[in-house]
Amino acid sequence: MSLLSQRQVIIKDIRTDDENPGLRSFEVSLLKLIEKVTNGTEVNINKTGTRLILRPGIIDSAEGLPIEHQCDLKRSITYFLECVVPLQIFGKQTLNLTLHGNTDDSIDQTIDSFKVSMIYLLS
Repeated sequence: MSLLSQRQVIIKDIRTDDENPGLRSFEVSLLKLIEKVTNGTEVNINKTGTRLILRPGIIDSAEGLPIEHQCDLKRSITYFLECVVPLQIFGKQTLNLTLHGNTDDSIDQTIDSFKVSMIYLLS
């Protein structure tokens, strides 16, 4: 929502009570992907990963140029698509994205179920 409203977001105390505090590697990977598909988005994470500042840019889909992203293997590619696909409805260009990574895990929906549900929602 921050990207659509063009409002900065600050998230504090991310998992500070956990044994391993801070953002997870797959969450950082998703933030890097968001930086790739937008122009001017700035993501600042403190050293411990417990504080995040996101300054949104423009959803320009890298001006239609090809984007490649290596997804973190702890989550399926659908985890990343669930965020990027709805954003691209508001993009200024067609998204030309290639994701590399895991297509099957026990947490996320399969790519086939994602495809069916997203086509239904978008129609």
